[in-house]
Amino acid sequence: MPQKKLLNTLVLSQRDKSCLSLLRMLNKFPKIFHNINVVSKPEHVFHEISLGHSNIIFWDFSFFASEFFTIQDLFESQDLTTVLLFEDSLPPTSDNDVFAVLRKPLMEKEVYHLLLKLFDRAYSPPKLLSETIHIEAYPQKIIIPKIPLSTQDSIRFVSPEEIILCRASNNYTQIFLTNSEKKLISKPLKEFDHKLRQFDFFRTHQSFLVNLNHIVEYFRKECYLVMTDNIRADVTRQKKEALLGRLISMKH
Repeated sequence: MPQKKLLNTLVLSQRDKSCLSLLRMLNKFPKIFHNINVVSKPEHVFHEISLGHSNIIFWDFSFFASEFFTIQDLFESQDLTTVLLFEDSLPPTSDNDVFAVLRKPLMEKEVYHLLLKLFDRAYSPPKLLSETIHIEAYPQKIIIPKIPLSTQDSIRFVSPEEIILCRASNNYTQIFLTNSEKKLISKPLKEFDHKLRQFDFFRTHQSFLVNLNHIVEYFRKECYLVMTDNIRADVTRQKKEALLGRLISMKH
């Protein structure tokens, strides 16, 4: 039987209505969200994070916003999953990972959709989700942070779903977009792997990072994928089984 991973949860927020609403929803799943701790004083934030007890953080952006990048760096150093809550202004773009962003006041349907995504990361196999929570397929309105693609001429901000695949080109990465554009970025593929792996991206080969939602066809014998826009991506034989497992799990 697969082991269930407890999510030690830290909430950085004043105890306002949104915070209390979030806590009420998290407390419905005590076997998943474990040791929920609320920090409502800025001077306690760094101490709580540095303890290393938490692996998921719900952070109200209006709380300690002036230290956004400092705290984000601390999150990244400890491999924390970050969910940002905001009310008026969208949090600034950061190179560090943010799993999702939710607008206040929190809507229960949107939060439950986010919880499903968090469950999907915490459980193996994903079929266990059906044993944990039952939810109708409400329209999803979670705001996903955009990915900056910086070239000599401009910085293009794209959503993960706009990226078909990323292909290594020496120390550069070529990004294939859904509008048939290609962007050559002066960053290695491993940096995009780190940023995009949480958004249904999979490293099929040393030179390819693909968006699983853009796979059109998989040729088992020849070990390659055909993606949206008829783009080809190679698959190493060592990654075949893991790739098939991911594709099957996405259907559940």
